[in-house]
Amino acid sequence: MIKKLKRKFIWINMSLVFVVLAVTFGSILFFNYQSIQREWSNILHMTMNMRDQPPSQRPTEHFDVSTAPRKDNPSQPFAMSVSFSVDIDADGKILGMRGNNAEATDEFLEKVVAEVLASDNREGYLRNDNLRYLMEKDGKDRHIAFVDVSRSLSSFQHLVLTLCLVGLAGLAAFFVISIFLANVTIKPVKEAWDQQRQFVADASHELKTPLTVILANTGILMSHKKDTIEAQEKWIEYIKDEAVRMKKLVEDMLFLAKSDVAKTPLSLMDIDFSELVWSCLLPFESVAFEQEVTMGNQIAPDIMIHADERQMKQLLAILLDNACKYTERGGSVTVILEKKQDKAVLSVNNTGSVIDKDKLGHVFERFYRADESRARTEGGYGLGLAIAKSIVDSHHGKISVESSAEKGTTFLVSLNRKSTDKS
Repeated sequence: MIKKLKRKFIWINMSLVFVVLAVTFGSILFFNYQSIQREWSNILHMTMNMRDQPPSQRPTEHFDVSTAPRKDNPSQPFAMSVSFSVDIDADGKILGMRGNNAEATDEFLEKVVAEVLASDNREGYLRNDNLRYLMEKDGKDRHIAFVDVSRSLSSFQHLVLTLCLVGLAGLAAFFVISIFLANVTIKPVKEAWDQQRQFVADASHELKTPLTVILANTGILMSHKKDTIEAQEKWIEYIKDEAVRMKKLVEDMLFLAKSDVAKTPLSLMDIDFSELVWSCLLPFESVAFEQEVTMGNQIAPDIMIHADERQMKQLLAILLDNACKYTERGGSVTVILEKKQDKAVLSVNNTGSVIDKDKLGHVFERFYRADESRARTEGGYGLGLAIAKSIVDSHHGKISVESSAEKGTTFLVSLNRKSTDKS
């Protein structure tokens, strides 16, 4: 799917570039050719007006553009052109010729005049001789003006060739650029696609365990149909526990799915973050006491934030539960809330096992467990920290983790602080 999307991106990009280049170069050629046509027309009319001058005597040289003398006046196309006019009578006999930088033999004049008369067109093009012509009648006599277009056509052909080469080079360059842009553009899509596939695989794996336990215990109940509920209470409790765990897993996955498509509703309000941290911290004191964990805090008062109170409670519960869960007996958990410029910074630190440096960058990934065996015994699915990051991101904050043997593991959350803090 990703390769198909990449090819489609390149094809669309190259098609657009081709259309732009074709329109641009086509317009250049069109207007250039129109300009040449107007120039030829002007020269033909100016050459036609030369009939007011006395005709030249019989020429002695064949018409030849390369050897024709030229007037050095580049500001006037007519002066630089090679043209001539021919006067003929009603019978087609040549009466005389007037040349502008050109001379021609009788044989040549008779040939081109015959071709013009045979075409019976007022103006046209003699392909074999690269001549444009214009014919006018004056009573019974006719006058034909010719202009050599070989150099103009050669220049135009050179322009066409140049634009074609530039176009091909441009398309080749844009093709390379398109491949690069496709790789850059598709990379986030590929990562999202891989994450989605991994998420589905992990979710299927996690759901498989409780379903297996439920089915196994249901099978045991079905094999003892005559026993009372009291006698089968152990199996029923197992089913209930696994169903509750599966319900929590489904709720967590649904929360993350809604977050991915920005459909998690936020009920934003001004809340006293200091009071909220206190209220979330108190229930965990009993948990810490049972696990023989010391819980300390340094909570600055009257820190206001604009956030969803429900999600902030969920965030604090995840961080505090994670800290207590991974603190060894006799260890400590320290919660610090302070102001830093326009930020409210929450720090949750716990002593105990250290997260390896190569695992720190993965702790916020879904279904990731830094300590797989410990997480299994604690009943975790590896979604808590992913949800915490999703909550912080939805509030335009930042969350990070540090871990070392000297300082333990610390989760840092930075949120925008309201400028109307209580004082």
